[in-house]
Order: sequence, then structure tokens, then C-alpha cells
Amino acid sequence: YKVKGGPDAAICYGLRRLLELGYDFVGLVENDVLLLPGWFAGMRDALESAVADGVSAGAVSALGYQSRVLEFRKNYSIDWARGAALVLFTREAAELLLENYSQLEMTSQQIRGFYAEEFGVALHEPEWAVGGRWMDGPMTLDWGYAPLLYSHGYACIGTIPSFARDLEFDV
Repeated sequence: YKVKGGPDAAICYGLRRLLELGYDFVGLVENDVLLLPGWFAGMRDALESAVADGVSAGAVSALGYQSRVLEFRKNYSIDWARGAALVLFTREAAELLLENYSQLEMTSQQIRGFYAEEFGVALHEPEWAVGGRWMDGPMTLDWGYAPLLYSHGYACIGTIPSFARDLEFDV
């Protein structure tokens, strides 16, 4: 996977190990995420609603940020960002991430360009800001998860409401 160390090596190891154990869904939860009651049922329900609507979902999360939503649906959101904080991937999406992990590095400008080209959506301040502002330059590899999944036909789904709180950022 050409990942040498740090959190990305741990993520790759965890995803690979869970896939080897035969799971159909594999997940990540960072240690600064506070899970609220109903988080897992909320993720299951959001995923089931998306699939019932004909959405090919590759990832679902119970950690929602209004500024990261492309589209609100009745029981879930379709999101433009899905990082490692709290996410459940389908087997196919996890395999795709592992196959391409070393190629996920993107700048904020590339992320904005991807969504402008693919969806005709302009991600700009303040509505689309990250942590209150755009960070210019390279982003951590997990910012590349959603663009990679979308480029292969998989959507990133979120619960409505959010059932988790990131202790680093205000949800």
C-alpha cells in the first residue's frame, strides 16, 4: 500500500484485517469521537434508506457536519466529505480504498476542483469551510476517501441527525 507509518498505516492494517476476517462492512472510529445513543441504528437506517432510494452507498457515518452535505434527503444526507473519524465502509469500498490508499493525497484546491467538475458544485467559504475556514494546501489522506469513492460510483451517506460528536470540532 506504500503507506509507511502513522495513522494511515494503522487504518490500512485495520481495514485489511477486517476484510481478511470476512466482514461485509468495516469501520473506523477515532478516539476523539463521542458516540451518542442510537449511533449504530442511525447508520444502519441511513444506509438502508439510501439503498432503497437506489443510491450506491460505499460509506456511511453518524458524525455529521451540515457544511459537508451535498444533498439532504428525507432520512439521510449525501455528503462531500467522509474521513476516518467515524465511518462504516462496504466491503467493496474498503477494498477500493486499500487498492488506492497511497494515491489519496489531495489539496483543498483539488477537492474543490473535483466537486466542481463532477457535480457542478462550488465548495466555498463559509458554507463549505472546514473547521470554519478552508485549509489551503495538502490535506490528510482521509480527505481523499469521498472523491475516490464518488469517482467509482459510490456515495457517502450521513445520518440525520448526527449521532456523534467530534471533540476536536463543533458538530
